[in-house]
Amino acid sequence: MAFLSNSRTTAWALFLMLFLSGCGSTGPTALSQLTGEWENRSDGEPRAQLAIFADSTFHVDLLAVEGIEANGRIDLEGNEITFINAEGTDDPSSDPRPGVYTYRVDGDRLSFQRVSDPLERRAQNLSLPWVRVGAE
Repeated sequence: MAFLSNSRTTAWALFLMLFLSGCGSTGPTALSQLTGEWENRSDGEPRAQLAIFADSTFHVDLLAVEGIEANGRIDLEGNEITFINAEGTDDPSSDPRPGVYTYRVDGDRLSFQRVSDPLERRAQNLSLPWVRVGAE
């Protein structure tokens, strides 16, 4: 009887291992979906460009306001992204206070929904729809 019990335990353990190994994401990772160059537009003209890199850093250039750029890092957890500015060309773009957003990638389109962000300019720009550069 002990042999039968051990066989069932072994079979269940094997089943669970195979099942759980198949539960990993087979699609692109969150970071790989976000990696690349994005822009938001107003009246067909680019307003801002956002580059997200594979090392979890970003660069943003506000094209609508000449000379405003920022570099920083992103943290991803589930469907939330946190932007943390490391350096910028003015006080708001240099402000390291984090901005937390939910995000959604739908093909070549990216949208952000503010959870919390003390920086209004960043929040205003991220709330606009983004499209992958070269997609249109």
